[in-house]
Amino acid sequence: MLPSELSDRLLDFAARIGRVVDVLPTTPLSERIARGVVESGTAAGLNYEEATSTRRRVEFTGQLSDTLKELRKTGYWLRLIVKSSLLPAEEVREMIEECQQLCDIMEQSISTDRSRTWRFGQFGHWQASDLQFTIYGFPFMTIAMGTRRPQQDAKPAPGGP
Repeated sequence: MLPSELSDRLLDFAARIGRVVDVLPTTPLSERIARGVVESGTAAGLNYEEATSTRRRVEFTGQLSDTLKELRKTGYWLRLIVKSSLLPAEEVREMIEECQQLCDIMEQSISTDRSRTWRFGQFGHWQASDLQFTIYGFPFMTIAMGTRRPQQDAKPAPGGP
């Protein structure tokens, strides 16, 4: 899926979230749920837009993680709408499925991006003796342990120079 297609899909998702919220009954619980689902449902698309405009891979992965976080929140709010019987499950089921599909796409994108960082290193180079990886957005490098022992007092071999 192209970034522009995913961006459009997230924009459509946010618009559909707005339509779901518009039909909620007016109760204190539904007002709290409406506020939460609108905030998280619209923030997902915004975070993805920011991710596509970043320059560094670490920032990109961080923004994708934020997008995933907001989508998970949205899924929670949608399930709460059903659990609280504010709307029939049939009306919200499609939105929950769409939210789960978007979460799966984000998880796969994050996984792919992290595997690229592992394979090619943080700065685009890789050496056989280096293991490069990223933890919480910070690059770390571990040098693989060799089998050589440190050289001790070098004594010339008998009969040598």
